[in-house]
This record gives sequence, C-alpha cells and structure tokens, in this order.
Amino acid sequence: MPDEAKAPKAPLIIYVDDESANRIVFDAAFKNMFRLAIASSGEEALKLLAAEQPAVVVSDQRMPGMTGLELLNRVKELSPDTERIVLTAYSDQDPMLDAINRVKVGRYVVKPWDKKELAAVLTGAVEAYGIRRQMRELEVQLIDAQRSEVLGRLAGGLVHDMASPLASIVANAERLRDGTALFKEVAAALKAERRLDDAEALTELPDIANDLTNAAKYLTSLVSGLREYWRPPSSSAAAANPKVVLQFVSSVVGARARELDVELRFDSPDLPMVRLSAPELCQLLVNLVVNACQAFPKDWPVRRVTVAAKALDGGVEISVSDTGKGIPLELLEQLGTRQITTKPVGEGTGLGVMVCRAMVERARGRFTLHSTQSVGTVARAWLPLAT
Repeated sequence: MPDEAKAPKAPLIIYVDDESANRIVFDAAFKNMFRLAIASSGEEALKLLAAEQPAVVVSDQRMPGMTGLELLNRVKELSPDTERIVLTAYSDQDPMLDAINRVKVGRYVVKPWDKKELAAVLTGAVEAYGIRRQMRELEVQLIDAQRSEVLGRLAGGLVHDMASPLASIVANAERLRDGTALFKEVAAALKAERRLDDAEALTELPDIANDLTNAAKYLTSLVSGLREYWRPPSSSAAAANPKVVLQFVSSVVGARARELDVELRFDSPDLPMVRLSAPELCQLLVNLVVNACQAFPKDWPVRRVTVAAKALDGGVEISVSDTGKGIPLELLEQLGTRQITTKPVGEGTGLGVMVCRAMVERARGRFTLHSTQSVGTVARAWLPLAT
C-alpha cells in the first residue's frame, strides 16, 4: 500500500459540458481509460484547473455564460502546456475555423463523436502533453548544464591562475617557519637593547608564518575542489529519452536551418532510454545538426539535413546526414581526433566534432563519420541503453 500511495497520478483530462446527459455519456465512455474530472461550466473547469494542471481540457462549444473557445483561451493563458480540444456541432464547423486558429486549439471534434476516434484523439493529446512537459524540463536542464559549463571554464582558469601564487606563498611561509629559532635569538638581543617594539614584531613572525601556511593550504584545497568540479562528469548513470531530445532539438535548430535555407527533417520514433544525460545528448545533436546545416555552399542545389534514430545492436543509433559538398578524405580521417575544421577561417574552431566524439565514447558508445564528396556526409552516434 505505501508504494501505491507514492505512485505518480495519471494525467488528468477535464471534460466540460453544460448538458448533464453529455457528461454522463463521456464519463461512462472513458472513465476506465483515463483519469477524468467533469465540469458543467467554464467557471467550474477553471476551479479544477487551479487545483491541478490537466493534461487535456475537452470542452463543448455552445455553453451559456462562457463558450468553449472562451474557456480554452483562458486555459491557454493559465496552463500553456495543456492540450485543448473543442467539441462542436457540424453546422458550426466552418464559422469556427478562424476562431479556432486564433485560440490555437489542438483539435476540434464534430458531434456526435465516435468513441474509438475520440479515444485516439485523447490518447494522442495526453502523449503530446507529456512530451511537451519533458521538453520544458530538458530546457531547464540544458540551461543548468550551460551554466555549469561556464562556471567550470571559469573554475578551470582560476585553478590555473592560482596554482603558482599559492605554491609560492606556501614555500615562503615554510621558510619563515624554518627561521623560528633565529627570530627568537634576535628578539632576545633586541629586548636587551630595550628595543621592545622590534622584539615583539620578531616574536610574532613564527605565528604569522603558521597562519600563512594554514591559509595557503586551505586555499589549495579549495582550488583542488574546483579542479574536480571542472572535470567532465561521468555518464555511466545518466539517461535520456531520444524522442524527447530529438523533438526539443528540432525546435531549437529550426530557425537556424530556415535562415540557411536548409530543409530539415526529423524522425523521432519511440525508443528506449540511452546512457547519456539529456543535456549532453542535446548538445551532441545541436552540434551535429548545426554543422550539417552549414555544409552547403551558397548556390548548392539540394539543401537537406535528415536526423533519424533507430534501435540497433542493443542500443540506439542516431544519424545526422546532409546532402552537402562532403568532406575531403584527408580531412575526414582527422576530424574528431584533433582540432581541425572544414569551415572558412573565423567560422569554426574544430572543437565541435571532438566534443561529440568524446561525449559518445565517454558513454561507451561509438561515433563515426562517413562522407562522399558532392553527395554528402553522415555522422552516426551509437549509444548503449541506460542501466
């Protein structure tokens, strides 16, 4: 019983209709398939939404007080990730199209609805909501990863710059401590000469040396901690959903592809989790897709990049292929093994493919590049399944 109490709730669907008979029919048809909340008005539905974010809101259009589209417009403002479906009579279909487009309703269903068809619509809407929520979480993770990367680079620079001064401080403090016996003799001579202030200053030098040594050692331990933080994390316990990441990357790089006049195709089937964190997989794919989009000379005739994923050899293979000019064999053999770029001076650093290869191999995967001049290039990353 305790485990069942902690199990996550199924996604919620809110159904709104002012007619009691319609509410009874909907509840009877779908209560065994989905977790439902039934409302008789737009106002009641908004109260339900305030208590829990629903995956889907299904509303009849013709209701007194607040119409279905008016309600779904409020839902869009209050819960942007929620899928919205409006039920409408056949006679209202044409006049509503413009209004539906303005409210950005996910689907409209003409009454009387068919149970099997509406069940498929609701299932798809719940899945779309789940993917959208995962993409939101991935966006947050990616921002955190980028912030960590920046902090890591700053930490790496700090480690490098502080190492030599700290070593010098520790060495000089040790030399001061080595002179403790001599300081005591000189201090005694100064006291005999009644030079008490000078004698007191010399007497304090051993304590100052101890304080310097302890402070320097403490700073050294902090620097060592920063060095550990800067090292790339292990991916052995990481896991990412390829479908969610692919859809997120599609939204991220879409504008760049349009800017470069490149047709971008994404195939994102349902696949098992892979052994790489979601931000790392996102970084890997963004690097490869942007590189592919930049593979076309100005007047290249066929400008297409295809991203595909499939289960293969007990893992998942993700490929990014382009129809660009290809990479000369002598450069292809070196890409990813050392800092080299195929882009014009000032446009590439040669680090992208190196980072991708290192990331995949750290997850115990395989990274390969194949290219044929005037035909195109294919980058493949095979990743083991998450454990």
